[in-house]
Amino acid sequence: EFPRFYFLSSDDLLEILGQSRDPEMVQKHIKKCFEGIKVLDLCPPGKQGNRTWEALGMVAPDGEKVKFHPKSVVIEGPVEQWLI
Repeated sequence: EFPRFYFLSSDDLLEILGQSRDPEMVQKHIKKCFEGIKVLDLCPPGKQGNRTWEALGMVAPDGEKVKFHPKSVVIEGPVEQWLI
């Protein structure tokens, strides 16, 4: 369902799927899934009145930050759905 998973090692894929409810654990694999993205700018539940984790933007390896606009990405459900 998520073609970028085909390019990951079995160990990385198992860790992503096994930790899909913890975006901070998935975070270290983002750069393996998306070229040019080092990490996501994450907001934990309750920090800004949100009930779930949210991705507010992305950060490139050189430190450039890009906010998701007009709204953040709600991180819930299967990891392959919220990574799209």
